[in-house]
Amino acid sequence: MMNTTAENLVKEKVDYIYQRLRKQITSIDSEACPQSFIFFVFGASGDLAKKKIYPTLWWLYRDGFLPEHICFVGYARSQLTIERIFQNADKYMKVQDCELDLYKKFLELNHYVCGSYDKPADFEHLNHEANRISQLASAHRFFYLALPPSVYGSVSELISTHCRPEA
Repeated sequence: MMNTTAENLVKEKVDYIYQRLRKQITSIDSEACPQSFIFFVFGASGDLAKKKIYPTLWWLYRDGFLPEHICFVGYARSQLTIERIFQNADKYMKVQDCELDLYKKFLELNHYVCGSYDKPADFEHLNHEANRISQLASAHRFFYLALPPSVYGSVSELISTHCRPEA
């Protein structure tokens, strides 16, 4: 009996937090001027991306915790496609049969750009693709670096120089 009461209390608290977060997300989406967001995943072809980052982005999307106007851009050196990246990540996504339509919509929001981590021209191309994909050069941008620490410096510099949103 005590266990059930504790479990119910935890469930109530989780539901309350979920509803508060949903209310905040909804208020962001309903602003007079809709905002656009781009989430970049650097190292998109790696193990961390396929096992943790992409599944977590899917779960956040599925549960409604991401803004309505968002897209995802994977970036890595590997000559891959976004379809191949998700084939590799498929077993970690934990998609239920009843979620397949929503998952398809999530996949359509994902894109991939191949390039090096030290060439300005590749980052200029990434910026061009991001602007094309989001159709808004001023979209808010988030950068997740799933990369070796040895390239953080050059990647951060190139992001700052070539991939910042326009004012």
